[in-house]
Amino acid sequence: MKLFHQLNTDKLCQLVRSAQWRVAFIGPALTQELAAALVNKHIEFGDQDVTIILDYNEEIFRLGYGEHAAIEMLREKHVPIRKQSGMRISALLVDDHGWVLHQSPMAVEDPNADVCNAITLQPEQVTELAKAVGVGASIPDPLSEDENSSPEDEEVSDECSASDIDATIEIGRELLPVVDVNAVKKRLDDNPPQAFDLQRQVKVYTSLVQFVEVEFEGGRIEQSTIKLPAPIRDAVFGENKEIETRLSASYRLLDSATLEGLDAIKREVKTLREFTKSLNKRLGSVMLRSRRKEFMAQHDAITQQIENWKKGAAKQLESELKKSVDALIEAAVDRFLENPPHDFFHCYSSPATREDALEYLQEEVTNAAPSAEKLVEKIHLHCTFKDVTYEMLRNDKEFISRVCDAFPVLKKKLLNESDAAFAQTSGITPDLLNN
Repeated sequence: MKLFHQLNTDKLCQLVRSAQWRVAFIGPALTQELAAALVNKHIEFGDQDVTIILDYNEEIFRLGYGEHAAIEMLREKHVPIRKQSGMRISALLVDDHGWVLHQSPMAVEDPNADVCNAITLQPEQVTELAKAVGVGASIPDPLSEDENSSPEDEEVSDECSASDIDATIEIGRELLPVVDVNAVKKRLDDNPPQAFDLQRQVKVYTSLVQFVEVEFEGGRIEQSTIKLPAPIRDAVFGENKEIETRLSASYRLLDSATLEGLDAIKREVKTLREFTKSLNKRLGSVMLRSRRKEFMAQHDAITQQIENWKKGAAKQLESELKKSVDALIEAAVDRFLENPPHDFFHCYSSPATREDALEYLQEEVTNAAPSAEKLVEKIHLHCTFKDVTYEMLRNDKEFISRVCDAFPVLKKKLLNESDAAFAQTSGITPDLLNN
């Protein structure tokens, strides 16, 4: 007799359909296909020869141990369901044969995957299993008691009902309460579980690709501009808004050619971005997850290069900023003296000299210009990572197409994983009971 078996949902259903006189299923939950097979056997055998014992709580269905629609199907056909909280091992009994099996959550593995997940029970073990789960036993339904009974009568009834259950029955010693079913169903209806095949696809996608955005913050340091204080701007340009606008738009404090080492860093950042592929403006950029280790090694090297550059850059920038500020002051001082602001007169005796104007402008413009320390401090390399999401696979067909175009080597695997992404169903699947 073969000991190890592959018992996926299809094979479980085949075994149930082959039963001649009794069948029992024990597990966390079950699929609609298996529930349909059990319903058909219940119609054929009756209550006593079809035993179903399940764990029952909201989390079971969110994890994907089974489908709540399967419970609804069983209840609709009046198939008794017994409850055993915390049940994680599964077993199937068909006539005089039995198997113990593992059910992976559907969010992790396809219930029809061909995996070795079951062990055949020996004849004596089948007998012990049938006794321990109470195959053929009658479990009292507390709701079947007289609705007009008093609380005292209900207590006595509960004691009698509990004592009437065979002591050898180890699990499933109560029927699934209707109040539990209604409460769980409402919570699942209000906040449905994510589709399990999509959850599995998310895991596949996140193992292969990842969103990443590379930002070299403060890297365009040569584009730093200065905004003159309003009194000086009015004194130099008066009401000539065109000149004022042109100065604000075009005057640069720094020249990238004078910033030794910065261009080399920018080239390294550009090389780092080559690890990624841009899908489009809306979706952003992705890279192969298999290259993340190499990506991060280069990222860390560039980060260290930036920190080393910063150590000597502040002094270099300070010198270049001073040259730019001095040049701007020299170009503006004569116009400034022709129409100085009132604040200038309060600081210097009349008549003010060119040296006075140079001193005033030096302080005001220097204060308005960015400091070398602040410019250097703003320079950072940022890499933001994001994973593929459930909502993206569910709602965004363009994403799948773009990723396949960006990485042809992954196209076949990704498309195979996405075949069922846009063909989801909810509720009880029709026609299962006719199979």
